[in-house]
Amino acid sequence: MKGFKRISSRGKQDYKSRLLEELVPELDPSPWVADLHRIDRDRPAPRIQTHDRGWIELDPKAGIVRTWGKPGRATALAEAIAESQGWHVESLSPAGDLRASREQASARRSPDDMATWWRERGYDAVPAQDGVWIDVGSARIQDVGDQMRLHGALTPEAARALVHKASEAWGGEAELQGVWSQPDKDLLWLEAQRSGVRLGACEPSVKARAAWEAETAEAARRADTLGLVKASNGPARLLLDAAAGDVSALAKLDPDLRAFVGQYLDDDQRAELGKAEIADIMTEMARFRELGAEERARAERERGLKPTKVADPLDMAPPPAPAPGL
Repeated sequence: MKGFKRISSRGKQDYKSRLLEELVPELDPSPWVADLHRIDRDRPAPRIQTHDRGWIELDPKAGIVRTWGKPGRATALAEAIAESQGWHVESLSPAGDLRASREQASARRSPDDMATWWRERGYDAVPAQDGVWIDVGSARIQDVGDQMRLHGALTPEAARALVHKASEAWGGEAELQGVWSQPDKDLLWLEAQRSGVRLGACEPSVKARAAWEAETAEAARRADTLGLVKASNGPARLLLDAAAGDVSALAKLDPDLRAFVGQYLDDDQRAELGKAEIADIMTEMARFRELGAEERARAERERGLKPTKVADPLDMAPPPAPAPGL
């Protein structure tokens, strides 16, 4: 293009050499310049990618140089950086693969498109020549479209990310490949159960099955509790509305609660109750019903102590004369 001078290969190497020297002043960059593909220094933990598709991450706060991807020059450079800084090297080795089923495998998308897919779901994703690299805590996921490879230890966060891709992009089906440990299989199997994903080549342990049964039982218990809470919310809401003066709400209450509001409480108590929140009275509803029932029983007893004489329609006797002086 006219007006722009093309940067020579030598110029690019000199630029990368300066970047590496700025990142690690104690390291002589000259033996490594030909290996540098890219340097991203605009991150809390700067990254270097080598031409042979290896990655290096510098974590000054932790005193760690992390490596992942294809081993080779990246490993050697990471060791040289660690030695110059007095840090140690942490290698994120491949832990296993997750592959889409043959029926769900689709045409591969570009790394840029896949990176956008992950970013839209809140992940830090970097497109590269060999797919997309996704940060999941201390681990990295390499996504090539119909297959993902985990580098580093499987954590709950990483398991959720792997299963999430299978759920949304692979039709809810996937298969494990590689040498996954049994604890890793259990973690992935449990996450797949929660997400409704069918995971092949992943036989859970007895311990994992028991954990899932306990989890589903607890979920059912919570659902029952929530149902009870919702069911009791109705009477509680009516009770507060009735106490605040809503006559229609008072009419909808059961007899015991209606007696509690209308007869047991005085005006000041009703006004105070009408200002309460549902959460404030949930644990008191049973007691309110008991008090209302007692009030109804008391009223019945009082009515029983005051019998009224029913006039006989056939009694033609004149009424008694008034007392003298009246």
